[in-house]
Amino acid sequence: MERPNREGFTLIEILVVLGVMAIVSSSIISYSSSSRQQIALATETSKLTQLILRAKSLSISTYDAPAGVCGYGIEFDYVNNLYRLSSYKLNNCDNPNAITSSDEREVFRVANGVSLSAVVAGNQVGNIIYLPPDPVVYISAPGDNSVVNQGGSVKLITTNGLASKVISITSLGQVTF
Repeated sequence: MERPNREGFTLIEILVVLGVMAIVSSSIISYSSSSRQQIALATETSKLTQLILRAKSLSISTYDAPAGVCGYGIEFDYVNNLYRLSSYKLNNCDNPNAITSSDEREVFRVANGVSLSAVVAGNQVGNIIYLPPDPVVYISAPGDNSVVNQGGSVKLITTNGLASKVISITSLGQVTF
């Protein structure tokens, strides 16, 4: 007795292939989502670092400028997930202890998939201010106008919490990440 010639696939074979394809495609989609957030994190880290260095450069350019602006820096808004390039007037440009006023120059919103965070819970940096000629770094807490001559750090984290980057500024103005 001869077997009939079978052409095509059985229902079981088709279901197995569809199951394997579903598993592979779901892993690719989830990988793509986390990769997108990691790319956004790297881009945002680069943008923020460049902006901090730009504030440092602008601060150096104010050294011989007429009275008014003491320096430049970055103001962080953790609630609204943005940061601002600002010029600062301080109570004493040579030995400051308080911010008199700031003038917002540019506003930057943190990319989707990334958020600003404190490096240590409860210890957020509100302002990083560069004062010429060295430039020296002054830090203030969010909502606090008093400034302290010290370095500080800002943390960027993906919304899924799988990756983060810390940008640190020393009291002498060196930026690392």
